[in-house]
Amino acid sequence: MGCSDSRSAEKNISQSIPYFGLFSDYFDHYPAHLHMNCDPEFQGMGIGSKLIEHYCSLKSGEGLPGVHIVTFPTSRNVNFYRKNGFLFSKKRFWANDELLFMGKTLIY
Repeated sequence: MGCSDSRSAEKNISQSIPYFGLFSDYFDHYPAHLHMNCDPEFQGMGIGSKLIEHYCSLKSGEGLPGVHIVTFPTSRNVNFYRKNGFLFSKKRFWANDELLFMGKTLIY
């Protein structure tokens, strides 16, 4: 799931996800947000990469400059996202956790 305009969605989403706006200073460069979960049984089969490719193609077609995800710096998915072009990253603290913003530039 995702949204094309994180800045506009921030008001509604931050009610249920309080840290959503933590990286809002990067929303202009990476406005689209992607959230994806894949059952471990199906990981490593290329499904996630295909989903990212398709989502980024749609967002690029909308003329958006980038897409982002938020995860933990110690999560296994960090390397997966790097391999899929999420090369920009910034860490910030929220409550007692360190969060990692990862952005992918879209070429359109």
